[in-house]
Amino acid sequence: MNLGFGSSSSSTVLELLAILDSEKRDLYILEFHTIYVLTNEQFTGIERIIEKNRNDLGNVRLLMITPTRWLRLYKGEISRSPENLEHELFSNLEEIDRGKILDIFSKIEFLVNEMIQTKVIGYDVDRSYLLDSILENISFSTKLSLLKEWGLFEGYEDRIFYKIKAIMNVRNRLAHQWSPTESEYKKRPLIQVFSDFKKDLKKCWIDLIEIYSKEQDQKLNKYVYEIDKGNYNSFLAG
Repeated sequence: MNLGFGSSSSSTVLELLAILDSEKRDLYILEFHTIYVLTNEQFTGIERIIEKNRNDLGNVRLLMITPTRWLRLYKGEISRSPENLEHELFSNLEEIDRGKILDIFSKIEFLVNEMIQTKVIGYDVDRSYLLDSILENISFSTKLSLLKEWGLFEGYEDRIFYKIKAIMNVRNRLAHQWSPTESEYKKRPLIQVFSDFKKDLKKCWIDLIEIYSKEQDQKLNKYVYEIDKGNYNSFLAG
């Protein structure tokens, strides 16, 4: 998808047009398939515009994410990945580690919530509080069903929908059982099929990033262009 921002007298936008106004994407190659995400140049270009305007973005809530890096803008504060995100989450996950696995699941649920936020209201912090209070009282399974109903899983068939539900069953077991070794995956002891579970977990994570990026791309190019022009209300519009 095109990230062009249109024409502008802004030197910042003119400087970034060559980077952002293209169909170029990183080819993120996995053992299961290849996905297209923002290049590091494109990510850094958008990050630069956000940094430039951060003092005027106190009402904005935004998450940008690729398989290897992320940036979050919330109430004018910017946080970002300290290292390669994929390495941080998966490189040392060689055995059942309840803390690490639950941390990945918390990020998966956060990403699903952000998909709903982006789809329904855009990036307005004030309105996001209202939706947050609703999402806190909705099961993860219901959130997934909403995304499926809205068509966000189109092109992924039903495999990702049911695969995410399967790995979330592991999350529930890990969170509530006495020992992580009591957990199961696809009706087998998790300890016996851990490599398959890890592969499926990573694939679901990458697929969700791609789905989120596709949904966000429809709005992000317009929003970044508007904030660079100082049209912050347009940025907040859903």
